[in-house]
Amino acid sequence: MPVSAFDLELLRYFNQLEEDQKKSILDLVMEFVKLNKKSVLDEGTLSAEDYNKELSAAVARIKNGAFITLEELENEMKGW
Repeated sequence: MPVSAFDLELLRYFNQLEEDQKKSILDLVMEFVKLNKKSVLDEGTLSAEDYNKELSAAVARIKNGAFITLEELENEMKGW
């Protein structure tokens, strides 16, 4: 899958962030993907309360070190 101009621009901005900011953004993006998959599978929507719970859980995972590095992300992106 080719990388779009938008993807490259996003990566340029992402690379300018501090490491902890990158971790937060990555976890947030992963949660969005997870929510999208859940919504598609359930054919429903997520309540604001459930969304906030999942977001809080994501932040907790970041604080506990459960994330991937930019280098790991870039390697993964090569296979997209």
